[in-house]
Amino acid sequence: MKSYRSQLFISIIAVLVLALALAACGGSEEPTPAPEPPPAEPTTPQKPTAEPKPTEVPTKEPKPTEESEPTEEPAPAVDFKEFDSDEAGLKIEYPAGWVFDTTFPEFLVFASSQEALESSEPGETDGVVLLMHGATADFPTDDPAATLEEFITEFDFGGKGIRGEIKATTINGNPAATAIVDGESDNGTLVTTYVAIVIDGDWAAVFTGGAPADVEDDYLYIFEAMANSIELREPAMVEKPDGPTGGGILPASEGFLLYGDSIDGHLEENSQGVWDFIGLGGEVIDLVVSPATDDLDLIVNIVDENGQSFLESPLDESFGTESLNGFEIPTSATYFITIESLDGSAGDYSLTLTESNGTATTGNSGNSGSGNSNTGSEEAIIVESGAALTLSQIYASSVDGTTDTTLTFTGVAGEFADISVSPL
Repeated sequence: MKSYRSQLFISIIAVLVLALALAACGGSEEPTPAPEPPPAEPTTPQKPTAEPKPTEVPTKEPKPTEESEPTEEPAPAVDFKEFDSDEAGLKIEYPAGWVFDTTFPEFLVFASSQEALESSEPGETDGVVLLMHGATADFPTDDPAATLEEFITEFDFGGKGIRGEIKATTINGNPAATAIVDGESDNGTLVTTYVAIVIDGDWAAVFTGGAPADVEDDYLYIFEAMANSIELREPAMVEKPDGPTGGGILPASEGFLLYGDSIDGHLEENSQGVWDFIGLGGEVIDLVVSPATDDLDLIVNIVDENGQSFLESPLDESFGTESLNGFEIPTSATYFITIESLDGSAGDYSLTLTESNGTATTGNSGNSGSGNSNTGSEEAIIVESGAALTLSQIYASSVDGTTDTTLTFTGVAGEFADISVSPL
């Protein structure tokens, strides 16, 4: 029973606690229903915003890279030596190992090999330099460019001629001019030639350096360096030994001749006319000297600067024209043509120097016969002593060393006859 009442008491207490709790929450009022949320208005889905395109930033076009001009490669170093001659009156540098010929101070030859030095075609096999030196008065003008142009034209290098233009310049403070010539040898070999002329007051020099065209790069810078080293001065006077023209000091040349030149000259009483020209070994020349009057008996010779003759005997055909046909130049050098009268009388004459189109009728020993034309035995009529000769014919005969050989001809009074006797 007690247990029952205890349980009932606990139940009553629980009801009371629940009642109090409900009273605290509003008693018996109906609970206000929670308002329903208003229906959501349908929303139109927004279109996806297009992703903004990236703003194009203008790119600067790159400036074209300036191409630098090719830098010229420096010329290879060359060991130069100095050639200095009082007799020649000049100074020039040349490569160590080169050979040279100074037989004639006014005509120097430098070459890269002995073969090239002795070649009859300078520059055909190796580098060769020809250096001519003389008085400015021998040149047609004191303008280096004009002189160089005339020299190139007259010398006839063959081939295409001047490459580009003639360049006016200075060499060691003196007026000068240079040019490159694309030439061709007589054998058809293409030869590149560097030509320079320098004028120092009363003295001038012509520099000509040639080499095969296919190796011109190996030589042109050497030629230019050599030309730029030229220094000129007055040549020292050298006493000449006695020679066939009378010896002593050879009179000053009256002018420089080129092949094809014809000049008029004059002899004073007891004087000698002298003209010089450059001959290359192997060239064949013709020389004709004629007096202006019939009473002027001329004697003509070709000599070196020492007065030594290249002919076995001077040309002396009595009165009339003196001619030397088919004379072969023995070696490259400066040659001098001397003219004088037999009795020392004064008079006028004409002279023509040409390169021969025929074959040489003289040897190249440097002291050959007179070289008159048509003296070869193959063209002559062979006769014995005592034969009668006909004018305008060519004859060949012989001597035995013990008796004279006598030949006769018939002449008319007043006629002029030229007789030339040459050893075969």
